[in-house]
This record gives sequence, structure tokens and C-alpha cells, in this order.
Amino acid sequence: MPQLKFIVDMDLSPLTVSQLKEKGEILGSSEFIDTAFDKFDRRLRPTEQSIGIQRRDELYYQPVEKVIQEFQTRNDIDIYAIDTGSRTGQRLRGELLLNLKEGAGLSYKEIAEIEIFKNLKFSTLRSMYRNIKQKKSR
Repeated sequence: MPQLKFIVDMDLSPLTVSQLKEKGEILGSSEFIDTAFDKFDRRLRPTEQSIGIQRRDELYYQPVEKVIQEFQTRNDIDIYAIDTGSRTGQRLRGELLLNLKEGAGLSYKEIAEIEIFKNLKFSTLRSMYRNIKQKKSR
């Protein structure tokens, strides 16, 4: 393979194409490899700045397990034992939806993965959430 020559920074030294066993072909001197990979990997490590960029709401949500546990304790029922065919069961499922959406900050896609909500469509979840929220605000 022909060697490529490029001018780098102010020292005007040429760069060459190097073949590394585990990394493959790279362009540049072998001294620069470690610093280049360190700079690349910095995106994978959370920094104080990247944590500050996260959605502000994420700082205030509770873990999903805690929200479900509080719901089960408050209503004295296991979420998998809720009979969604009855009015009481539908009301409990709606209340759980509200708690998961507001308390844990889950998206509709994440909520739909929970067993009790698997047979509902996203549009149904959205309208159910909207209706329950309106009833709670009255």
C-alpha cells in the first residue's frame, strides 16, 4: 500500500498509514494512537458537563421498581393479579399508568412492555393517560 503523507499541526511532520494488529489501519504516527483513542473514548464517559445536559426531568424521577412497589403496597394488590376485565381492574391499571408516566418518567413504549399493558396500543395508552389525568385534576 502506498504511504500517504499529510502535514500535521505546526511541526510539519508527515503522517503515515500504520497497520495495527487489533485496531486496523490508522493514519498518523504511533505516538498519537493512544491520545487519539483517549479523546475518542471521552464521549463514552459521563462528565460533569454531559450530566448537566441531560433532561432536567430525569433528575427527579423515581426508579420503576419503587413506583410499582409503592402502587402495590398502597392498593394491596400485585400488578399481575389485576383483572382488567372489571371496572376496578381498569381503574387500577389506569392509576398504574399515571404513576409510571409521572413518577418513573417512562415512555409509552417502555410502559407497553409491562405485562398488564401489552394488549393495548400506543394510542390507547395516550388517551387513557389523558383521561385519567383529567379526572385527577377535577
